[in-house]
Amino acid sequence: MSVFSLYLVREGVHVAAESAPAISFDYASCSSCRRMAPRILVVDDDDHIRRLECKVLERCGYQVEQASDGQAAIDLIDGDGYRAIVLDLMMPKVDGLGVIEHLAKTNPTLITRTVIATAFPREANKHHQLGVCRVIVKPFDIQELITAVNECAQESTKPTN
Repeated sequence: MSVFSLYLVREGVHVAAESAPAISFDYASCSSCRRMAPRILVVDDDDHIRRLECKVLERCGYQVEQASDGQAAIDLIDGDGYRAIVLDLMMPKVDGLGVIEHLAKTNPTLITRTVIATAFPREANKHHQLGVCRVIVKPFDIQELITAVNECAQESTKPTN
């Protein structure tokens, strides 16, 4: 939860910032702020990893949705509106490559904003050739995840020429 404090000072009245009354603002409970936050989809069949990724990205200010398998991800993706996707490869029903194939047909620009998380470092280069923004190897450092998502989410705000 992020809480911001705003100090209001009336014109002509000089008050030290420390003694000015603070107005607290809970960003997480502000529905209009959550609508403005970039939407991220986290897809992983491992509950612990998925929850950790979601928690970290929410604390970074993203609005995070989650799916536990590729088919659930496809159902959510078809609604669109995601700034980036964090995608595990090895999942039941539809694997990560199946999700990428679906994106290639329905929303190819979202592939360039996808972070693939894989436990197989030798495969990382092959997956990067699919056109995804980043590939991170499990186990990964939390900062590596944050950096990758920030980078990929920024891809959607760059002008295309």
